[in-house]
Amino acid sequence: MKAFVKINRWDLNFILTMVGFPFFTILISNSAASIAYRGFALLVALMCLWKTGLRIVHSSIVRVFLIVLLYVSIQNFIGVFLGEYADYPYPAVKYMYLMFNVGILWIPLLAFVTGFSRINWNKSVLYFLILLFVTILHAILGTVDAEASVSGRYDMGRLSTLAFGDNGSYLVLMATSLLATRKVWLTKYKSMVVFLLIFAVLAGLFGILKAGSRGPFIGCLFGWLFLVFCMQGRDRRVLLLSIVALIASGVVSLAKLAEFAPALYNRFVMTVEEGDTSGREELFEETFARFENNPVFGTNTISLSPTQFSTCHNVYLETLEGGGIVIFALFVFSFLCITIRSIRIRKLLLQHSGYLFLFSLFFCNIGRGLSGIMLTSNTIYAFAFTGCGIILYYIKKGYLNSFS
Repeated sequence: MKAFVKINRWDLNFILTMVGFPFFTILISNSAASIAYRGFALLVALMCLWKTGLRIVHSSIVRVFLIVLLYVSIQNFIGVFLGEYADYPYPAVKYMYLMFNVGILWIPLLAFVTGFSRINWNKSVLYFLILLFVTILHAILGTVDAEASVSGRYDMGRLSTLAFGDNGSYLVLMATSLLATRKVWLTKYKSMVVFLLIFAVLAGLFGILKAGSRGPFIGCLFGWLFLVFCMQGRDRRVLLLSIVALIASGVVSLAKLAEFAPALYNRFVMTVEEGDTSGREELFEETFARFENNPVFGTNTISLSPTQFSTCHNVYLETLEGGGIVIFALFVFSFLCITIRSIRIRKLLLQHSGYLFLFSLFFCNIGRGLSGIMLTSNTIYAFAFTGCGIILYYIKKGYLNSFS
């Protein structure tokens, strides 16, 4: 028991960044406590960096991604503090963006990249699964007696419906990755553990549907299809049939889907029948216009309102707008390298549940990047991207197994 409870600072940085905040919000939901949590997570990340320094692995994929991220972050900093929003009358939202970009994204990301080899993946994966499972079950129970809003969504408190859906998709991918690699790590209580993992998959799917957002559903589908591609024999057939059955049941029983997940149903119907993008076509047009004005060097991608900051809700267009042609080409290069090389190592990934999960999370974010997430403030996206780059580097050097 002591061995399980004892985790190092790099394990803690991974857990706090990936799943800690959603879990924390189900325990304490006031703003002061949230700030305290963010401060503690930042302190852990700084302690990791204090030990490792900024020794980044010699992976071209990782370094190119970090260059892209740094360039777009600098563009945004200039735009928010020195450029078009320099005299913005609501400075609090400017510092909110700075906190997300530096304190929530960059520092934990650098701690993750420099300390990747120090993470105990067996423990971290288990903590990740347990905390995420509890978070999703708590949110699901909160919808039992709750009334949906006019849009069909539920009030999740400080856990937004979008975060609820995203965490549901992460739970599905984590549990499926553990099922896919069970022959490597599962030695006791096999039937019970498999049952619990299947239940976790179902709970995650339930959460995605209840959240009522298209992005998490599409992202989960992308990640699941990658896992189907990796699996062999009966496991592949079972998962593929499950995906087909899920989609088919939703199509055949549209009335039931509309009753069970009204927001998701309405949004998909409006997208298919009316081409609705929830007003994002205007954002996309504005993004292209800003890119055309700055095609080589790019420009600031952040827009501010009195209470929040946002972008065009599309990672690919955001990178094009913020980085220009050259930076966007670098982003596409690193993106394609991971995608192509992952095909070659799919059998090896079946030996490492944590690494398989990171790759499924990368493919999840391929789909998720089309809607809703922001390049310069989304740590999950950055962890998946850089984690896959490091794994590919370790495989190339032939010492992947030393970190299993």
